[in-house]
Amino acid sequence: MKLTGPARRLAFALAGVLAWGAQAHPVPVRVCLPDIDAPPFVYRDAARPGIFDRLLTDAGRQAGLKVTVLRLPSARCRQALARGDADAMPLPIIPAYLAELDFPLGPNGQPDSATRMGRIQFLLLRRRGETGPDWDGQRLNPPGLTVGVRRGVTTLSDRLQALGVTLDDRTSSVEQLLNKLLVRRIDLAAMTREEFLAANVPGVEALPLPLASTDLHLAASRRLPGPARERIAAWREQIARLRDAPGYRPEDLRPPGS
Repeated sequence: MKLTGPARRLAFALAGVLAWGAQAHPVPVRVCLPDIDAPPFVYRDAARPGIFDRLLTDAGRQAGLKVTVLRLPSARCRQALARGDADAMPLPIIPAYLAELDFPLGPNGQPDSATRMGRIQFLLLRRRGETGPDWDGQRLNPPGLTVGVRRGVTTLSDRLQALGVTLDDRTSSVEQLLNKLLVRRIDLAAMTREEFLAANVPGVEALPLPLASTDLHLAASRRLPGPARERIAAWREQIARLRDAPGYRPEDLRPPGS
């Protein structure tokens, strides 16, 4: 039914009152971010908010939520969600997580890419000037390679283990990982495109094909309190609205010349 005249004005007035009420009485919600340096998305230092900090809190404010950001190792973030000590965190949609958490899914039960928080591209890096190792998008050559990743980057570790490589995940920082590559303690390093650009190490180059691209979505605990659960859809909608706005895009925060 199409509203006209006084009815339409009343509908707009009621919508305005509801929006004001949501922001005047925000519902508290706790979101957990991994305590790693993965610029520009997240930083270990809480005093240096990354894109995800600002995206989650700003979108939450628009959805009538007061967002508190917790920082824990990724595995402990998931444990906190399972216990009810946290309410949400960014994660890829994979079967193991679908069994435990609430994700935004389309009518066909597939991931709704429109509501993603961000798309992370993972690269494989080698020493500049070398002709191998190689990655054709399916296989790594030669076999038996050792690939280094930072500790706690579970999505990347799982992908590499599925390729049958020897995984070295004992490094805590991008700088240490790249140094390990340069001194030949590993054959390849793997990290996000943004981490590689921010590091700007002359002796390292990316292989032509990316290792993988992963969409991160706001996963919510199934223990989320009723008032917050009612606003989760609005939170995700506001994330989708802000995600590509200036100041929330990774390219806005890249170092000059990268």
